[in-house]
Amino acid sequence: MSGTSFAAPYVAGVAALLYQKYPTDSPDQIHYAIRDGASPVVTNHGPDSPNLLFYSSLPAPMYASIIGPTYAGPFSDCSWTADVRAGRGPFQCRWSGLISGTGSGVSGRISGSGGFLLQVWDALGGDATATTGVTFYSGFTCQ
Repeated sequence: MSGTSFAAPYVAGVAALLYQKYPTDSPDQIHYAIRDGASPVVTNHGPDSPNLLFYSSLPAPMYASIIGPTYAGPFSDCSWTADVRAGRGPFQCRWSGLISGTGSGVSGRISGSGGFLLQVWDALGGDATATTGVTFYSGFTCQ
């Protein structure tokens, strides 16, 4: 009643339901939909455990975050990337703030402190937002 032997049939069942709903998905897409829909709440997990609690409410609500420097200086070309979890691709992104744009990332030089707003939409009409701040120092490069 515990462990991999007990979990495998449940995960396989949800994989089959996802494949039925999205028959053109690759095995990797099914894998990531299941993994990104799980919660990292398991305690006392083993050293090789992914530390995820599985549930079948898929696709899971979308979550977005911004990966990139929080400090930048003049003449520094910096990049920020959208990290989107769960939801249902393809995703559409819109950036506003220090640098505006569309797509999964933005890059360029900033001229002062401020922030970014990332808005993401998925193919099912789900949405998520993320923000981050960047401090501008004359002595810094991208960090």
